[in-house]
Amino acid sequence: MRSALILFLGILAFSASVGAKGADQAFFSSEPLLLRGLAEYKSLSFAESHQVAEQMQAPLEGAEKGRVSTLKAVGLSVLLPGSGHWYLGSRNRAKLFFGIEATGWTSFAGFLWYSNLREKDYQNYAVVHAGADPAGKEEQFWRSLTFYENRDEYNKIGRVTNLANPFYPETPFYNWQWDLPESMQAYREMRNSSKTAHRRAIFTLALLGVERLVAAADAYRLAKRINSKASSGELEVYFEPSASGGRLVLARSF
Repeated sequence: MRSALILFLGILAFSASVGAKGADQAFFSSEPLLLRGLAEYKSLSFAESHQVAEQMQAPLEGAEKGRVSTLKAVGLSVLLPGSGHWYLGSRNRAKLFFGIEATGWTSFAGFLWYSNLREKDYQNYAVVHAGADPAGKEEQFWRSLTFYENRDEYNKIGRVTNLANPFYPETPFYNWQWDLPESMQAYREMRNSSKTAHRRAIFTLALLGVERLVAAADAYRLAKRINSKASSGELEVYFEPSASGGRLVLARSF
């Protein structure tokens, strides 16, 4: 009965201290740095006082309300930027990263689609205007059509400037001949637009990777700040022995 009464007094006094401002710690008594004053247990033995301390400490241990997992926030941000901030309760930042992510992947898909479309266009154009055979051709072949009017010109000039370039045998498989210089120029422009779109797709993919690093770093910082604020309001209950029996102290940091 006496233990329950002391516990009640401690809780009542703690509730009154929540509104205290300007001190790092407040005491139930007149001491300025802690919430002190559950009782000066003059009539309690050491064992009885310690029992009361355990009763007060039990509901407080492990009850770190408001704390978040930094690792989870970072992991979610790497998987999907914005999801880590959503987990942390930062809805506006989460929506911002969601928007960037959606825009990035949409742009990547768009650039890749356009690159492939223009690749088919310039290959089909070369078939019609240069008589090229598209079957089994590598990138080097299509690049050669950009600078040389026909296969013979490539073999005479192209391989002189760069011996690493392949030699094309005089067979229909490697033959091409542009009908007009304007056709060759149009082919070059279509091919350049395809390559430009492909480079932009790769660049967008790199930006999405950078976005994940930024989101993870920001989520880490936000999680640490949330946990720091949660830790500033933690409670501490401990027993101080005294000659008359003991003193129970309830401390709360601000």
